[in-house]
Amino acid sequence: MKGPCVLAQKSARHALKQRVHVLRGHVKAAAAHDVDGIHDLRVASRRLRAALGDFAGRFKKRALKPLRKRARDVTRGLGKARELDVTLGLLRAMRRDAPKELHPAIARASRMLRAMRDEQSSSVDASCAFVRDHAFRTEIGDLIDADRRSETCYRKETALTLRKRYTRLASAYREWIASPSDDSLHQVRIAFKKLRYSCEIARDLYGERMDALIEKIKGAQETLGDWNDVRVLRDYLVACAKANPGMAAEFANIEARCDETAKQHLDDFAKRAPQLLDKSARAAANELFSTPEVVCCVRRGGRTSL
Repeated sequence: MKGPCVLAQKSARHALKQRVHVLRGHVKAAAAHDVDGIHDLRVASRRLRAALGDFAGRFKKRALKPLRKRARDVTRGLGKARELDVTLGLLRAMRRDAPKELHPAIARASRMLRAMRDEQSSSVDASCAFVRDHAFRTEIGDLIDADRRSETCYRKETALTLRKRYTRLASAYREWIASPSDDSLHQVRIAFKKLRYSCEIARDLYGERMDALIEKIKGAQETLGDWNDVRVLRDYLVACAKANPGMAAEFANIEARCDETAKQHLDDFAKRAPQLLDKSARAAANELFSTPEVVCCVRRGGRTSL
């Protein structure tokens, strides 16, 4: 009779412990409201959520549910603050290059956004408290103790997960090509992010070949991230213009600059996307996912060995 896949159990435990360690490592800087610290903590919470999702079948639901909720609360609690930090940074950069006649409008927008950012301080503090809470450590311990043995081969399960993520990305990309919109492109960006996180989780199974794919995904994802940051900035500027009708012309000029920058990011993405989503790229990805380097469950004499 085939026994449990020990590699799956070890991989799940390692992935969770490593991501929790990274998460805790960023909480001090985030609690000090350091811009990079908040970003790093939020990304770490996303990576933990990705691992909890990819390994969900390896743990008992009663132990998994509270931890997934806590990780999600951390991500969401930091989201608005991070968005405003990025937007304020873009405004500072824009001011350096903009003509002086636009500086008053940029300053007005910055003051409005800074006030909004200050309102998010309590959410940042709450997210950091979630991570520092003793209950969080207890939930991690309970989850690891509640892992379930599985007879499903980890290599096969991982390949299936990666194909699912890649297929979802390709589908989102086709939907955007067929009906371009900010919302459909946002779905492409999210699909890239989920594929990247799953590839990072599976990296130890595939070695350096996976590194090359991750770098390509990262490049496309970051380009779309830059596009999204500018899109969000423009939305805030539209709101600022409505609140300051006397500066309508200045804000219209700034919005036009945002449109041009966003177009540059989209042009860059258009060059990167085929490297990941054309016919040859799809074949290469499928070949990679089908050929992990690490030996897992191999039947020998009617039994499973590792």
